[in-house]
Amino acid sequence: MDRINRLLLRVGVPASAKGFSCLREMLELAEEDPTYLEHGGLHRRLYPVVARKRGISTAAVERCTREAVENAFGRMPMELQEELFGNSLSAGRGKATNKEFLAVLVLELQDRGTG
Repeated sequence: MDRINRLLLRVGVPASAKGFSCLREMLELAEEDPTYLEHGGLHRRLYPVVARKRGISTAAVERCTREAVENAFGRMPMELQEELFGNSLSAGRGKATNKEFLAVLVLELQDRGTG
């Protein structure tokens, strides 16, 4: 199992979730080119690339990703949430946005060399 799969499982994304493979692909792309996560890059660049590769709409990519992130936050231990996201999560939302989630995981992959 590679380091991206291990990280996704560690943060609570179920391997059976539709968004698992989309998140995996997005993390690979964003790790290689962090500009995907800059202002507007997620919706204008990253989602469309993944959508084309998977033969689905950009809305489907966004929805699968959002559901996987929500799932992860429902399963992720509080200690790990605090370690990875610190005080960046809004108390009202209780979870990261898709962009925040991807950005933190890309940093985790780059900074800590997960794996």
